[in-house]
Amino acid sequence: MHIQGSRKRFWLVTGGAILLLILFLIFADQLRLWRLLQTIEWNRMTLGTFFLLLGYLLVTARMRYLLLNRSGWRTSFYGISVGYMLHSAMFVPGMVAKIVSLNRVTQIAVAQISSAVLVERLIEQIMRLLATILVIVLLTSQYTHPTLGIGGSVVMLVAVFGGIFWILRHREAVVNWLAHKLGHTRFTTEEQVRSTASSVLEGLE
Repeated sequence: MHIQGSRKRFWLVTGGAILLLILFLIFADQLRLWRLLQTIEWNRMTLGTFFLLLGYLLVTARMRYLLLNRSGWRTSFYGISVGYMLHSAMFVPGMVAKIVSLNRVTQIAVAQISSAVLVERLIEQIMRLLATILVIVLLTSQYTHPTLGIGGSVVMLVAVFGGIFWILRHREAVVNWLAHKLGHTRFTTEEQVRSTASSVLEGLE
């Protein structure tokens, strides 16, 4: 069964690639594309591809952690990649595409994947918020006090780690708040969110 599943995935990926190539040859302007390829700086392109793949690996590691390592590296990477492909090519909502693809590939329950994806989205929003605050602080300090740029970075790092420490100190309250806010969404219950959030916070200790 595992061999048949691997062969099926291989032919699906191969068939999709051939279909995209045919559509590309039909609708793309090859002459303009060739001129564009001649202007590409391949060193930067290679470096960008490397960091893109590294980002995918980090996203895979985060999802495996949220799913309590119930899926393998290759399977998780494949499922997440298919989800992003569906989101980019067919305009399927990102969360829905990731949940569906991971469920089909890993055979993990939709409820558990939904809880993990919700927690993942929450982590991403917190990271974006912290990054935005850091950029604002650094830009403000650069224009008002040019010598305080490094000091502002240190203060922000202290604030971030202080926030993580505060969350760990009030873990039960944070878990209950997340369960109350996220536990009423579709396919997800408060108990599932509470279990996933507790696992994530335990891993931070």
